[in-house]
Amino acid sequence: MERTEFFGGEPEDDISKIQGLMVGQVAANSGKEDPETIGQVKVTFPFRDKDDESWWARVATEMASSDYGTWFLPEVGDEVVVGFENGDMRYPVVLGSLYTGNKKPPYNNENEENNHRAIKSRYGHLLDFHDKDGKEKITLKTGADTPRKLLMEDKDEKITLDDGTNTIVMDGKGGKIEIDADKEISLTSKKIKLEADQKVDISAKQEVNVSAKTKIEVSSKGQLKVKTSGMGKIESSGILQIKGSLVQIN
Repeated sequence: MERTEFFGGEPEDDISKIQGLMVGQVAANSGKEDPETIGQVKVTFPFRDKDDESWWARVATEMASSDYGTWFLPEVGDEVVVGFENGDMRYPVVLGSLYTGNKKPPYNNENEENNHRAIKSRYGHLLDFHDKDGKEKITLKTGADTPRKLLMEDKDEKITLDDGTNTIVMDGKGGKIEIDADKEISLTSKKIKLEADQKVDISAKQEVNVSAKTKIEVSSKGQLKVKTSGMGKIESSGILQIKGSLVQIN
């Protein structure tokens, strides 16, 4: 994009080279106003009038390619470090953002261990890397009052998915998976198979219902035992067959 006028209304002939870096404040970050729609911002500098904005400044990022890369656009009011292409103030580049006395980081290093690496959004969404020896973990959670959270713990070999009401825990050390739902767990598929090397337990505090539209088959290569401490009932609207090499009733 051609930039033929020095910001502030000064003529192009007065343009001087800027040596080094400058600190400014983001004044605009609107994608509607950005003439190139590439995530540019406008910046004001303390040595110029408050309303005297720079040209649109590109924002340096970890990766920028065709429709993919990283996207962290500075907020209006954020303090940023600005450089200039070939020292020309018409072509500013935001190189990074700075915390200030009024805008503190989500963590500090008071314990001098420097264990946290994190990305936290305005709403409070958080990706946190915790590197404390013996307590290494990664946390991904939403910023809601009751956050939805994914926790990966290295020492305990656990992955926990928690939405504030329901949880799924994959315990690598214990060799088990736990699913805890407040109301209901539903599995839907064309075919569902449950298989265990040793034992399958199914229990309920009130009822267990098993139904099929065509056929239910229960088989055992050893014993088959049906027992109730209350009333028992076997009923068929068709033919009921009881067959064995020896049948004992009562």
